[in-house]
Amino acid sequence: MKASAAILAVDLIPDHVAYLPIAAICPDPNQPRTEFNETELQGLATDIAARGIEHALLVQANGYIKDGERRWRAAQIAKLATVPCLLAIDGVEVAGHDPVAYLLDQAADNDHAAKLTPLDWARFLKKLVETHGVAVKDIPALLAARGITMSRPYASNLMRLTELPDWAQDKIKTGALTPAHGKHLLIAKDSPKALAEVKSTLENWDTEYDPLTIEALRYAVLNALDDVHLDLECRHGDKAPQFDTKTCEGCPNRKVISEKGCRDRIFCFDETCFNKKQTEAVNKAAAKKKQDPTAKPTRPIDPKTRERQLRQKAETIARRHAVLAIVGKANGHPDTADMHLLLNRIAGYSETKQICERRGWQSKNGHFFATFATRTKGLGASELHGLLLEAALANGNDERFIETAKRYHVNLKALEKTALAELMPKAVAKKPKVKKSSAAAKPKGKKK
Repeated sequence: MKASAAILAVDLIPDHVAYLPIAAICPDPNQPRTEFNETELQGLATDIAARGIEHALLVQANGYIKDGERRWRAAQIAKLATVPCLLAIDGVEVAGHDPVAYLLDQAADNDHAAKLTPLDWARFLKKLVETHGVAVKDIPALLAARGITMSRPYASNLMRLTELPDWAQDKIKTGALTPAHGKHLLIAKDSPKALAEVKSTLENWDTEYDPLTIEALRYAVLNALDDVHLDLECRHGDKAPQFDTKTCEGCPNRKVISEKGCRDRIFCFDETCFNKKQTEAVNKAAAKKKQDPTAKPTRPIDPKTRERQLRQKAETIARRHAVLAIVGKANGHPDTADMHLLLNRIAGYSETKQICERRGWQSKNGHFFATFATRTKGLGASELHGLLLEAALANGNDERFIETAKRYHVNLKALEKTALAELMPKAVAKKPKVKKSSAAAKPKGKKK
């Protein structure tokens, strides 16, 4: 939309209010406010229709509105033909005009009339820095002179919001996310895959029962990075680097996630490069081992260690069978109410906490029981059975599970013995001890 300069040249003079046709003026393309609340505009339009426009719009000589775009938009809704206007004497066509001062005044006027949104500030500050060369460290003082308080770190963080994808900016615009949430989303700004996973997580997040805290979002972002990229600091598992990760320093695909109060996380964003180095390191180690005749053979597992491992495995199997037996003995085919009752009997504090932390179920002030009860409400039998099994296998209060097994007459020890008999080979099976008689135990002495 373009203003009619011919009408303005005749009707606008300094210090004189002129009623101009709405079509004769238009919004400033450099206006910092880009988002307008429709509900607020409707309210303002109703007020204007009843009382008129009390404060004239400030308009530049070129027809652009310096201050009053909200009133101009509301006047259109109210179907006014003209609006009162004053000439902005510091407009862009005035000799000696300072564009930075003009933009700052314009932003201050808009913010004082109705607070600018974080994204409006983000785009405005970025324009000041990138287009007009204003230093970030000077922004707080420039805004303070116009009655707006903003710290340098806050200004820097706001500007970074423009780097977020459109869907994240839309959530900040609607209030679903705050700028603080946006700061943590920026951790994964270089990873479209991780951001896509976070987006999917947020779409399925039940904020009614579990508020989306900043810490919860941070964990969601880090979990997404773990899922789609390779952790160069991983020390266990198949994805643990077998090569010297110092060789990755300086690589553009090496990303360091740094946060105040937390250890740095280092990820590789190039899986092809990682796999190549990994293969080379594994082959090199294998060749070195083959060429070294003095290399010691792999030490066999000690029989006692093997037996201990098998007993632990048998205990896990027994608990799985015990859960099935408990569920089976609860009225034959328990409904979800029975399953909830069993879950509450088996899951103590430590089990509940582990399940909540493993699933990323956040709670305020550590109230895991309340979060657990809310999250499990309405789950089907299969999901509840999975939680029962998870609680039984958790490294928590064994007495609680054993007590539940006894209540339903499930012999946990017998199940463990059966599982152990199936797992333990004959060579490792424990032989029964033969008691020696007291006479045989004592050495025979010589008769005198």
